[in-house]
Amino acid sequence: MGFYNGKISIEGELRQVITDFEIENNKIIGEYTYDINKGKLTNCRLDGNKLSCDWIEPKNIRGKLTAIFNSNFSEFIGIWFLSDDTYGGSWTGQTKMR
Repeated sequence: MGFYNGKISIEGELRQVITDFEIENNKIIGEYTYDINKGKLTNCRLDGNKLSCDWIEPKNIRGKLTAIFNSNFSEFIGIWFLSDDTYGGSWTGQTKMR
């Protein structure tokens, strides 16, 4: 799947985010970086062009991401939530060259 440049909304402020989705052992996993923060995407489930993942950051901060991809998976529009289902914000990405 690869690297995606995008924006993530944190407390109402848009920030640059790089999201990397990979297929490992027939499972989709990922990592992302915004500001100085890094996180992991796990338990990803793909249904058509809809991807649902759990995210986790240091200090056990966690939640969920739901992303809808376009037909060739070159970009996505998503939303993220905290673990208590509180809405976090938007999360987008477009493919970038490695």
